[in-house]
Amino acid sequence: MRPSQVNSEDNVVAAPRDHRVLLVYAICALLGHAYGMTLAVLSLYLRGRGQTADAIGSLSSYFAMGVIACSLPVGTMISRMGARPVLAGGLLGYSLVTAALPWLNGFWPIALARALDGVFSVCVWTASESTLLAYSPPDRKASATTRYAVALSLGYVSGPMIARILTEQFSMRAVFYGAASLTVVAALVAILALPPLRHTEGHDEASREAPTLSLLGLIQRVRVSIVAAFAYGYFQSALLLFVPLYFADVRHFTTEQVVMLPAFFAGGMLLLMNFIGPIGDRFGHLRVLRVLIAVGIAVIIGFTWLTAYPLIAFATFIAGAALSTVWPLSLALQGVVLPAREYGRANGVVNGFYAMGLVLGPFLSGRVFKRLGGDALFWQFAVMWFAVMVFALVFDGDDPRSKRHVPATTL
Repeated sequence: MRPSQVNSEDNVVAAPRDHRVLLVYAICALLGHAYGMTLAVLSLYLRGRGQTADAIGSLSSYFAMGVIACSLPVGTMISRMGARPVLAGGLLGYSLVTAALPWLNGFWPIALARALDGVFSVCVWTASESTLLAYSPPDRKASATTRYAVALSLGYVSGPMIARILTEQFSMRAVFYGAASLTVVAALVAILALPPLRHTEGHDEASREAPTLSLLGLIQRVRVSIVAAFAYGYFQSALLLFVPLYFADVRHFTTEQVVMLPAFFAGGMLLLMNFIGPIGDRFGHLRVLRVLIAVGIAVIIGFTWLTAYPLIAFATFIAGAALSTVWPLSLALQGVVLPAREYGRANGVVNGFYAMGLVLGPFLSGRVFKRLGGDALFWQFAVMWFAVMVFALVFDGDDPRSKRHVPATTL
């Protein structure tokens, strides 16, 4: 069955270059720059406020707990209230928390701010993803979600550059104020330019009805997306913390070489992700997902025996292109297996599992790295991604492009 035939009566079909989709990209690009700016200076600023390295590390868990705590409620809010007010409210809330952070002292006020950061962030993620899925055509979901990921990720590249300029010209506090200002602009775009969304904004009788899927039925529809999101959150958080330590302490690379590796990872993601999205739309999201994971597993295992820095840099580039696309492909799958009124709840659940991965990744990987060594860290990643690949193969029939596809029944 072609994706364009799935839930056509429930999905909002838009032109490939619909201006509403472009507005979502613009909002996400502004938010991505705000994220990139604050993350570039957050640990340094907290250390200057007297927080220890252990305290700074534990504060990230409060962000993830905020995401987990509100992942289900925000999905229900979107189903009842609509995506646009949740998106605008999340952006405004995030801007307030970001602007207030430089004025906070002590661990617990900062921990509360980080938890609220997670609450408002999951509001923005879930609402923007639900809006994007509803506005994009059924046969272009992966093309839309990969561009969404690129728009959000661009800020992680240019945001630190802006943060450096603001810090040099003014102070580190100016970075937080600048990030808050960008988020306010994004909220104004959502309020003034983004039109209401049919089926989730409450403009017809269908959107006012109670959701037709139970929580169990919803999880059954998006089970592969849930597993992939958890794995990506686990991998992403552990990768940022421990892989640099591995190449610095075990492989004895220079600081400059280690610092450049995340740039190669991001470069692979940004340069190749746009090409992978249309391939997923054409050949099936889960089929392409499995191929990308297989490539990622080969690269991860290769890290244990590659020694030359140029080869490791190239492998990092390929890993970024392959594994970073897991998230937008699994997000696109939700767009073709669910009616539009369920996007909010589904995205909330998936983002909650992503945050669980963010929490468990550093906790478990840190113990593997400490007790078994750096090579075991990579083998752990490889085994985890292999399990995801097998799971996606077992439930390949969830993808409407699959020959094994059987339309799901409502639970």
